[in-house]
Amino acid sequence: MNLVKPDETWITKQALYGLIESLGDWGQHRDEQLPHLRWRHAGQEFTLKETKERHVWAVRRVGAPATEDNHGFVLVYVDDMPLFGDTEQVKATANAVKSLWECSPLELLGEAKELRFCGMELRRYKSGVFLSQTGYLVEMLKRYEVQGVEPYPLPKVEDGEDEEPYLKALRRAQTLVGELLWASTRTRPDIAFATGLLDRLAHRRPNYVNTLGEHLLKYLQGTTDRKSTRLNSSHV
Repeated sequence: MNLVKPDETWITKQALYGLIESLGDWGQHRDEQLPHLRWRHAGQEFTLKETKERHVWAVRRVGAPATEDNHGFVLVYVDDMPLFGDTEQVKATANAVKSLWECSPLELLGEAKELRFCGMELRRYKSGVFLSQTGYLVEMLKRYEVQGVEPYPLPKVEDGEDEEPYLKALRRAQTLVGELLWASTRTRPDIAFATGLLDRLAHRRPNYVNTLGEHLLKYLQGTTDRKSTRLNSSHV
């Protein structure tokens, strides 16, 4: 493209989108800044404290004893940060984060609007917060060109001998299992057993796994809008 000379060298001084090192550099910078945040809400000062669960930060009152309950939570995934807590505390926490970095406008979860995070849709109802992965599943089903539906995740599983190694079938089976795991471990426990079975058989019987996987995809075709995980919390 003749954009630079053969002996020309550029030095990046900040995170560059698409550069492998950028995610790690940004994550380190982000995690160095968050503990120093301070803000006031309801006459008290608050900060963020990293929990034992990676990428989860607790909203803590400054100087509070360890036995005091947390006042909210902040999840971080690269530069996405959903906030959980009392609505006014969420707003105050968001303003504190905005003092560090330029952020998109705060969106509050409600019945009229769903929020997206890590391929999941969250919607709040009176009975709690429901999670689904409709968008992710619809895109996957479209990519595999799935036709028809099935009422159950799996048919009767037949015993069989190990298959001869076939790299193309193995790669397809591994890819399919990985995509199914992303759903089963987040919002679709109803396919957890089936996905686990496919995972165990993938190396031994990849062609059979692909056949069972097609059946499982047809089951998902008929249940893409299922919301099977509920958080009983009124503060999100």
